[in-house]
Amino acid sequence: MEHEIPPSQKDRQLPMIINLRGDEDLVDEFNWDADQVMEFLGIKRSRLTQISGKELRVARIRRDRYLRPVYREADVRDYQEWTRATATHQSSSRAIEQAIDSLDDRFSDILVVLQEKLLQYEERSTDLLKSQLHKLDEAGFQRFQDIRDGLETQQGLSDRQDKQQLRVLEYLIQQKETLAFSQAELQELRAFLGSFHQDIRALLVAQQGLRRKMEEAQAAFQKALHEQSRGFQEALKSMQETLALLQSGQQQILRQTEPIEAPAPAPLKQMPRRPTPLHARRRSLQKPMAAPRDAAPQKQQPSPHDEAPEKVDGGAL
Repeated sequence: MEHEIPPSQKDRQLPMIINLRGDEDLVDEFNWDADQVMEFLGIKRSRLTQISGKELRVARIRRDRYLRPVYREADVRDYQEWTRATATHQSSSRAIEQAIDSLDDRFSDILVVLQEKLLQYEERSTDLLKSQLHKLDEAGFQRFQDIRDGLETQQGLSDRQDKQQLRVLEYLIQQKETLAFSQAELQELRAFLGSFHQDIRALLVAQQGLRRKMEEAQAAFQKALHEQSRGFQEALKSMQETLALLQSGQQQILRQTEPIEAPAPAPLKQMPRRPTPLHARRRSLQKPMAAPRDAAPQKQQPSPHDEAPEKVDGGAL
C-alpha cells in the first residue's frame, strides 16, 4: 500500500509517521536517535522537529516511560541526498543562522542592560525613600524638642514663646514643601517605570514579529531552492536526451558516408619565358655605334648586363 510520500523518501511503502510497540520487524531498522540524525545532517533540533513526519520519516517508540522519536539510516541518507545544497545555499543558510544568533544575543544583552537599569532605579528610589523618612524622623524629633523648649520658657518669656512658635511654623512649612517635592519625584519615578514597562513589552512584541518574519523568509527561501533544483534536474535530463539524439544522428551520418578518392593532378607544360620590357630596353642601349665602312667588322662581345633567359620550371608553375 502506497502512501503520500514526499520526494525526499524513496521508500513509499511505509507512512511518514510510524507508531511502534517494540515487537515489530522494523524496530531493528529504526536505530538512530535524534542526536545522531542532527549530527549527521548538521542541523539543529528545531529544524529536525520541523521536518520530522513531513520530509523525513520518523517512528515513535516508548522508552523509559516516554515516547522517543527514532529514525532509519536509509531514510536519513535519502533525505540528505535530496536536500544536498550548493556552496552558495550553505553560506546563505549559515549567514541567516548567524544573523538569528546575533539578534538573539543582542536582544539578551539589551534585556540584561534593562534589568541592570531597573535595579539601579529601584536602589535609587529605595535610598531616596529611606533618606526622606530619616529626614522626616529627625524633623519630627527636632520639632517636638523645640515645642518642649518653648513650653518650658513660655511661663516667663511670652515674647520668646511667640518667636519660637513662628520658627516652628516656618519649619513646618519647609517640611511640607520638602514632602510635596518628594511626592512629585515619586510620581515622576512611577510614570517613568510605567513607560519603561511599556517599552519592554513593545520590544518583546517587535522581537516576536521579527522572528516570525525570519522564519517565513527562510521557508520561502527553502521552497525557492527546491523549485530551482527541480528545474535544474529537468534541464539536465532534456540536455542528456538531446545529446543522445545528436550522437545517434552523427553515427548514422558516418555509416552512410563513404570515403571518395581524389584524382591525381595532371602535369603542367613548360612554357618559354618572355623577356620583360626592362630587358629589351637594356639590350637596345647596349648595341654598339655604327663603325666606318673601311673598318672590319668587329665581333660583338657579350655584355655582362645581358641576362640569359631564365628557364621556367613547370613544377613551380
